Amino acid sequence: MPGQAEPSPPRRGDAWAWWRSMGEPKKVLAPMVGASERAFRLLSLECGAQLCVTPMIHARMFGSCPKVRADVLRDVEASAELGDRPLLAQLCGDDAETLLNCARAIAPHVDGVDLNLGCPQGIAKRGHYGAFLLEEPDLVCGIVRHLSQHLDVPVSCKIRLLDPE
Repeated sequence: MPGQAEPSPPRRGDAWAWWRSMGEPKKVLAPMVGASERAFRLLSLECGAQLCVTPMIHARMFGSCPKVRADVLRDVEASAELGDRPLLAQLCGDDAETLLNCARAIAPHVDGVDLNLGCPQGIAKRGHYGAFLLEEPDLVCGIVRHLSQHLDVPVSCKIRLLDPE
C-alpha cells in the first residue's frame, strides 16, 4: 500500500524466495519512457499494480552527467518513504563495469536491478543497448554475471523477442 515502507526482501540468493518476498507480483508496471516516474508508480500501486519499475536509466549517462545522477537518486531515495515498493531499477548499457557502478549507487534504494534487453527503438540500436544486445548472448551473459556477482540485490532482465525479418 502506498505510504507504507515494506520490509526489504532478501538481498541475494534464491530467485523464487525473492519473488515471494515481494508478494509474488503478477501485475507489473513495466518501465515506460516519460511515464513511469514516481508519481505515476504510486498511482499505479493504488490502482492495483503489485511491482513497479523505474524509467530506463542509461548507465553511461548516470555516470557522466551530474544532473541525470541527481534526478535518478532523488527519485529512488524517496521511493521507500512514500511506499513505492516493491521497486526495480531498470538500467541500460553495454559495459558491465559502467552498469555495475550505476547499479551500486541505486541498489540500496530498490528491491532489484533489471537489465533492459527489451527496447526495440532505433536509439537503442545506435546506442548498443536494449533488445539489440540479445544478438550478443556472450556479452549479455557476461554483464548479468558481473552484476550478479557484485551486487547485493537480485538482477533480472526484461527481454523482447524480435522478429528476425
